[in-house]
Amino acid sequence: MKSFIISFGSISVRLVYGLLKYPYQTVQQITEHKPFSPLLLTPAAVFVILKVIWYFVVWVIFGKLTGFVVDLLANWLFFFCFYWQLLIIYLTFRFWYARRR
Repeated sequence: MKSFIISFGSISVRLVYGLLKYPYQTVQQITEHKPFSPLLLTPAAVFVILKVIWYFVVWVIFGKLTGFVVDLLANWLFFFCFYWQLLIIYLTFRFWYARRR
């Protein structure tokens, strides 16, 4: 059981890295192997985790959650993760549709 968890974790980390660096190839691999389908929601999870960390760090350093730089970086994070998720959704439907035909 321990080796299964380590193996599954290792594959998951490589796939998440692939989603960031090579989304086309990685989404194609994930759509072929159903157990890894939840990894297609990685950008949404990354956004939530980074947003919580970002607000905590800003609150600790500045004591408030407003400011031009804070808002600029938070908006950049949102748009990056949003467009990354849209790309992955598009590629998922593209490969799914191609496989059906």
